[in-house]
Order: sequence, then C-alpha cells, then structure tokens
Amino acid sequence: MAILRNILGKIILIVIFSVILFLIVATARGYRFNFKDRTITSTGIISVNSAPEAAKILVNGELKGVTNQNITLPPGNYDVRISKEGFTEWHKNITVRGEVVVSIDAVLFPRNPSLSPLTNLGVSKAMPVGESGRVLVFAQNNDPLKDGIYLLEAQSRRLSPFSPLKLLMLSSLLPPGTNLASTEAEFSADFGQGLFTFVNEDTTKYTYLLSLEGNNTEPLDVTASKAAISAAWNRQKQKNLLKILETFPRPIRNVATDSFRIIAFSPDETKILYQSLRNIELPLSIKPRLIGTNQSPEQRELKTGEVYVYDRKEDRNYQMPLNLERITPPETKDSSLDELTTEEVPLTPEPESTLSAQLEISGFNNLTIADYVQWYPSSQHLVINENSMISIIQYDGTNKQPVYAGPYDPTFFATNPDWKLIVLSNLNPQVNRYGDIYEIGIR
Repeated sequence: MAILRNILGKIILIVIFSVILFLIVATARGYRFNFKDRTITSTGIISVNSAPEAAKILVNGELKGVTNQNITLPPGNYDVRISKEGFTEWHKNITVRGEVVVSIDAVLFPRNPSLSPLTNLGVSKAMPVGESGRVLVFAQNNDPLKDGIYLLEAQSRRLSPFSPLKLLMLSSLLPPGTNLASTEAEFSADFGQGLFTFVNEDTTKYTYLLSLEGNNTEPLDVTASKAAISAAWNRQKQKNLLKILETFPRPIRNVATDSFRIIAFSPDETKILYQSLRNIELPLSIKPRLIGTNQSPEQRELKTGEVYVYDRKEDRNYQMPLNLERITPPETKDSSLDELTTEEVPLTPEPESTLSAQLEISGFNNLTIADYVQWYPSSQHLVINENSMISIIQYDGTNKQPVYAGPYDPTFFATNPDWKLIVLSNLNPQVNRYGDIYEIGIR
C-alpha cells in the first residue's frame, strides 16, 4: 500500500508539473483564458520600445502605459501611436496575429532641435568626405593666415566651444585668383587622400593630390595623371561595393546588376537604397515568407525612376515617397565614376552568377539623388534634404518627420556618428559674408 501511495504521489506531481509547464508555455506563446466565452484563445504580443524611453503608448486611442513594455492583444488590426511631450509622434497600423510577436522600435525626434556652431572661420563651401563622417571646410576671407582647406572631425568634439579643425592646405599655396568655392573633390576608397580640382581666375582647371591626414605644405600637382589615379581609386571602390553586394541573396544580386542604380548601402550593409532602371518584378529570395516581420506594405513591382529600399534580412522592398521634382542636382559635380565598368576589374567568377559581367559602377554614383538622400547612422532611417527643410523617414517609407526647417545652404548637409545633422548656415548675413558649420542635435 505504501508503494502504491508513493507511485500515486509521483504521478500527481508529474501531472501538476505538466499542467504548470503547459500553462507557462501557453502563456508565453500568447494564449489567454477568455472569461466571457470560457475558452482559451490565442493572442499576439506587441513589443514596444522607443528612444527616448517612457513615451506614451496609445492603442486605438486607449492609453496602454509607457515604453518600454510588451502588450498582449487579441488578433486584429490596431492603430498604435507613441508620443512624448516635446517630441514628434510615431504612428503605424499594426496587425496582431496569434502566437506572433511584433516588435516596434520607435525613434522620436525633438520638436525644437539644438543648434551648436562647429566652426567660426566663415565657410564659403562645405563637402562631406564620403560616408566617413568627416567634412571638408573651405575658408576664403582674404586672410592669408587662415584661408584654406580644413577637415572637420565632427564626432571629435572637445571641451572647446568649437570642434577642432585640421588644416589640410593654406590657399596661399594655390595660384592667385583660385576660387575655393568652385573646388571639386573625389576621394580614395579608404578616404585617406583626395583629388582636389581647382578653377583659376582664367577658368583653367588644375588638380592637386592631398592627404586627408595632415597639413599639405607641398601639394602635388597631378593634373596630367588625374584620370589614371581616379580610375585606380574607382576600381578599388568597385571591389568594395561588389563585396557588399555579394552578401545579398543571389536572386536580388542578379537583378541589381542590371536593374538597380544603387545610391548607397545602409551603414550596417543590410539594406540598399536604389533607383530602379526599368519596370521589373523583384523576385522573392526567402520562401516561405517570414512571420513577425515589418508590416509596412512592400512594393516588388518596380517602376522606372522610382526610389526603393531593399532589406536583406527580411527580403522586403519598400518604395520611398520622395518628391523627385524638388531634387535638383548641383551644377558642378564629379562624374568620373560614370564611365568605369567592371570589365576593368578582374574578379573571381562566381558560379551561376553574372555579377561581375553585368554590374556598372555608374549604378553606385547617382549624384542627382545621393546628394539629397542619405542614410542615417541607425540604418533604420533616411535623411532627406528637401531644399527648405530636412526630414527623416523610416527605411520602409513611413513616419516621415521634419527635424529642421531653419536657415541652411541646401547644397550641403551631412550626419555624424553621434546621430546629429550638420549644415552650413549664415545666421547673420547682414554682418557675415559667409556662414559657418552648425551641428543640429536631433537625438
């Protein structure tokens, strides 16, 4: 009898443990008991996070608490809004499915961004150094001791009220009559050197090779060999870009080689910002489709001239709501990449791929759009220069928010690794001939 009671006790413990385990697993998977219908129904979870934190969460207009938290909801469509006083609002329509977790990572931007000066030279021209986070600054104020070309390390702010500027070359080393504001520049693949093309007062062009690592007291005139240096740099850039593109699925890679004009890869190299060169259907690379992914409507029927973002992780493609009519390319831009093709680059053949045979480097240098649309350092947003204001939009084309509408030179803007905007602005034109570089705090 004692043995029987012992066995029965173990069976009861096993049953209790199994029931508890079942309830834990069912709860974790989103199942809840419906007291009204006396049934167990599946639910979904919305994991809501925001930057900054402690923002209000409204679901169908009902306050559900503040970020960051998980919200359990029955299957259905919901209007989700995330807001915080002093910041822009985040909004999206979310479909909740049973046993599926939907993640929301909302970034809210301040309605009144801060503005801090980074230079006090009087800047006639500014130019971003590719995606390095650095900025070239051109000063020409008839001061032989200060006029010249500087490199602004915007992410290296010190205790000084102005960020340190690294002198690259004084303008006194250039022929008389050189207008720095007309300077064109292109950079090596590692952004360690630059080809600077200047225009003399008689409209003669000449090119110097300058190091971006220090002061160039004896600049090298490479006017005669500019084309050869540029071609060598472009070949290396192309190799670097090909390496990134080769990490994408083969179906997408093959279409990209002849149907994309790639504007830029995201900083984390998982997304492509591109313009479609023709009407074509973008093939699926992940089958069956992933669940719990970004729910924004995607667009795989590509139209010529439209701008899209492709996300490699989720195999989803989104059209960007850009007003291309407002985007006007600067009058003087270097287009030396436009004539180089992969035929100049010996690549190891890839089975079942025409990557190296089809890709044109011109697809990576659409200056018309690239100068006005840039990736934000988060890789989740794009920054758009709309000539009269600067906006930020999510990579899926939603939640476009103006972040700066003050005065600035529309021919230049950039971002730095601190997630701040950089603009050239003259806040007192009645006194100052030129403006200066300012940092806009939007995070």
